[in-house]
Amino acid sequence: HVLLAEQLEQLAGVEILLAPTGGPAATLELQDVIDTWEKIKPRIVIPMHFRTARCTFPRYGADDIVSLRPEARQAGSCELSFFKGYLPASTQVLILDPAR
Repeated sequence: HVLLAEQLEQLAGVEILLAPTGGPAATLELQDVIDTWEKIKPRIVIPMHFRTARCTFPRYGADDIVSLRPEARQAGSCELSFFKGYLPASTQVLILDPAR
């Protein structure tokens, strides 16, 4: 569901957000998820639950995320490490490779 204002307030200051982007019925419409993370303003967004070659039931895939947020980029890995003090100043969307 779309978050209420009080729920968004509770997420203020989140620096790394894992965002469900596969679409309804398991998650929100993709644009609703993007609108939500734009309100939260994390430094890193990691989309999850999206369609892949092995997981075909979600409505939206990585290409759909990139079509709505062209600055989104493939991370080139299924793992990432982050260090406090080394996060970007503005939001970056990093699409992880599917786990093998």
